Amino acid sequence: MFVDKRRDLLIAAEKAIGCPSLAEDLIQESWIRWAQKDYKRQDALPILRTIIRNLAFDWSRRARLERSILAELAHLMTSGADSEDIAVARGKARLAAEVLAALPVRTRRAFVLRRVHGMTFDEIGSQLGVTNQRAHQMVKAALIEIDRRLSDD
Repeated sequence: MFVDKRRDLLIAAEKAIGCPSLAEDLIQESWIRWAQKDYKRQDALPILRTIIRNLAFDWSRRARLERSILAELAHLMTSGADSEDIAVARGKARLAAEVLAALPVRTRRAFVLRRVHGMTFDEIGSQLGVTNQRAHQMVKAALIEIDRRLSDD
């Protein structure tokens, strides 16, 4: 069923996220999540579409947070920002660095390879000796933890 409906799911994911390569990641992650539950086969397509939509929403939220932090830091570096703004931005950056430092080494490495070096999940998987799905899960875990800690702060 997944193979038969893959194209439809990919189109839905691309509409939700606007990026073909990320859409591929979303449908793979949706399959992993669907397969971990005891759903009925006939309910698969609507459930997978819902999972894809939720994953796209989560990704968009994390991406906005990342862009916001990076934009804030870039603005502070290039403008005459006051010391309070700089202190807040540095605090967020320091907290994000602390979260990364506390992650398992391979999870941290996967995050850096993806977010800093722009590697694909296949490339990360090859470098770390894991599947691309596992590489995706590792990066996602890092993002979720950073988001959680910054949201708590």
